[in-house]
Amino acid sequence: MSKRAAAWPWLALQGVVLAVLGAGAMFGPSRGGLAPPILFPSVLLIAGAIGLIMAFVAKGDMHRGLNLASAGAALAAAIGGGTLALAAPLIATGGQTLLITLYMVIDAVTRVLLGFDQRRRKTGADAWFLASGPFDILLSGLMITIGAVAPAWIVGALLGLELVADGCALVGMSLIGHKTAAT
Repeated sequence: MSKRAAAWPWLALQGVVLAVLGAGAMFGPSRGGLAPPILFPSVLLIAGAIGLIMAFVAKGDMHRGLNLASAGAALAAAIGGGTLALAAPLIATGGQTLLITLYMVIDAVTRVLLGFDQRRRKTGADAWFLASGPFDILLSGLMITIGAVAPAWIVGALLGLELVADGCALVGMSLIGHKTAAT
């Protein structure tokens, strides 16, 4: 049994968690007030922690360095955004938008590089990452375009879409691993 075949349940779990977090980021900020400055770092903290765990659990068929870069970016944005929310809650959303944008750019680049890594390994999972990576780059470009003045619901929608796309890519890769494990 290949390492990817053994790791498929973990990849599926990470994908589902990211998709649920993405839905929370999309629909949570509609409440307004101080919720987004607390919600966004919380979502990124959970996503980063799951990514960090996965970097060590799903070893072998996933490039550990790229997974650590993505998880580290999420954790750094979460810690920076959380600190900003505690220090200056009324201006936190603008600063958090910049941190979220930085996370999204780093995550988009790692997804594309993971896609090329999977293509090089001939695992069959490259299409999932090569589809989600450019989509993440597009969302990152939108975040850069709107800047720090975007309403929280737009930031939440873009962050949520990015997490859902990443979650779908991981679930797709886990299905390939499951198929490999079954044969």
